[in-house]
Amino acid sequence: MKKTLGFGFTLVELLQIICNVICKILYFFSTGEKNMKKTLRFGFTLVELLVVIAIIGVLIALLLPAVQAAREAARRMKCTNNFKQTGIALHNHHDTQGSFPAACDALPIETTSGGKNYDVSPDVFLLPFNEQQSAWDGIMSLNKNCTNAAVWGEATQFLTGPFSTYCCPSDPEAQGPGGYVSSWAGRGTSRTSIRYCMGDGIWNVGEYYNATGPINNPRVYTRGMFHNRHHKSLEWDTDGTSNTVAAGERVVADTKGNGATTLVTTTNKVKSGVVRANATTNLYTGNTPVPANCLNNARDPMDRTIIRDPGNTWSGQIFGDGRPINGMFHTALPPNSPSCGYNVTGGGSGWALITASSQHPGGANFVYVDGSVHFISETINCGNLNGAQGGTHEGTGTQPVTSGESNYGVWGALGTPQGGESKSP
Repeated sequence: MKKTLGFGFTLVELLQIICNVICKILYFFSTGEKNMKKTLRFGFTLVELLVVIAIIGVLIALLLPAVQAAREAARRMKCTNNFKQTGIALHNHHDTQGSFPAACDALPIETTSGGKNYDVSPDVFLLPFNEQQSAWDGIMSLNKNCTNAAVWGEATQFLTGPFSTYCCPSDPEAQGPGGYVSSWAGRGTSRTSIRYCMGDGIWNVGEYYNATGPINNPRVYTRGMFHNRHHKSLEWDTDGTSNTVAAGERVVADTKGNGATTLVTTTNKVKSGVVRANATTNLYTGNTPVPANCLNNARDPMDRTIIRDPGNTWSGQIFGDGRPINGMFHTALPPNSPSCGYNVTGGGSGWALITASSQHPGGANFVYVDGSVHFISETINCGNLNGAQGGTHEGTGTQPVTSGESNYGVWGALGTPQGGESKSP
């Protein structure tokens, strides 16, 4: 008894049908005009047509994933090049100013008499080193005593971009103008995929960003290369520039604007949202923020791609917004993990643990302090995620806590320039 292939034909019969189809097609195209009428009398049987359709379907099914993979590879390469550009810009800024930009700082045009807004991210200060000199010059041309020069004020008219080098092509939300539209700009600012590394210290994201007095002693929260109003130089990185993360990517929030100065700020996506910590997803054990609490409880049990009880964030929607929940990340939970906040609002106050994320499969891109770019897997060693960050909630006071090995394994070590450890993934 002959064995069939499961649809009524033996392998020999199927090959015969395919050969007949190929011969008829070749014969059709090889005949001239004189034999055209005769050629048209040679048709295909229904079986032959079905076989051809099936073959085309199989080829498409085989080729489509390959095409999609090739496109993602191209997008990821472009994203990598953008991060290389960021690394170069950081070093050019360091060569010119003697330090890296602060995570949150005031624009030079803001004077004490006019009131300062310490909420501008490094993205803005890197504009002249990222082939955007005209945008920087426009900001600097504003009135020296202007009282609303912040990144949602008069400066927005020069931040509409688009600034493609700040955006990762793999993230569709990073493309196009943001949802916040100021009266000065008339349309949304450029979006940004770049976030700056605060290290492994989970801190009060509302503290210091808009302070008017002098900065107190470094706390546990300042263990990264970037911190509010702290301008750190290469000498600060005693663990080695090739062992320290400077910046990484985070998926832009899919929050939508109302065409004016209001953002609908809640998103429930794991990679771009922030959980509003409550009894179910409490970030704390006692008085100490513990990353494992966020990792284990933040996701919706019915759909692991979304988070429970999402809080407010407009991460990446407003170019130059340096407030930590929107412009920075921690090296505690691995890339593509959920983020959690406590008392967090869209712009800033409250305690938060923000993770890096991307739309690349399996990890995200990061630029190190030495300017090199690395793809770090979401399975990177994170040590003891039940461990404390090195300080407690309100109890740190002004105690300087900048050195000491991270509890969070290789990932925590990469975010701490003075941890006394040199680890690599």
